[in-house]
Amino acid sequence: MDPSAYRCLLLNSTYEPMRAIGWRRAVTLVWRQKVDVVSEYDVAVRSPSSRLTLPAVVRVRRYVRAPRKSVRVSRRNLYFRDRGVCQYCCETGALQEMTIDHVHPRSRGGPHVWENVALACPRCNRVKAARTPEEAGMRLLRRPFRPRWLAAGRHGGDPRHTPSQWEPWVNVSGVAG
Repeated sequence: MDPSAYRCLLLNSTYEPMRAIGWRRAVTLVWRQKVDVVSEYDVAVRSPSSRLTLPAVVRVRRYVRAPRKSVRVSRRNLYFRDRGVCQYCCETGALQEMTIDHVHPRSRGGPHVWENVALACPRCNRVKAARTPEEAGMRLLRRPFRPRWLAAGRHGGDPRHTPSQWEPWVNVSGVAG
């Protein structure tokens, strides 16, 4: 695989995920001794005089005070939070195929907030219609929640394929752990 496709998870000195950065930026930070390598990929880049294994996770040496931004409710972010899986039937699908379902329907006063939206396949969304899951006889896989950080969304890839090297810092739901 082309090294340019690799991203590196940047952790604060407290091991909190901050963002994903490109491998070139990560290598520069390592070379300038601004970060410590926590985990590496099994891929190396070479120059005429040296060989360097690509960092997968790096930790800054000095704490960086970064403002907390809330994650906006959108189809893409919801897709990443729910990892591309329908929250009613476990079917997976592409971003364009999946729909936003309001657990408490908007037509009945349900708000468009993280705690009230779930990813649904078109079939389940049609079956549920303008009813609550209980009224429709359906069950959610898990209760909707407000994510603090979306790792998969930040590295730009498919949420079902978050690098395994990131797993200790990013839990299965795609939220920082």
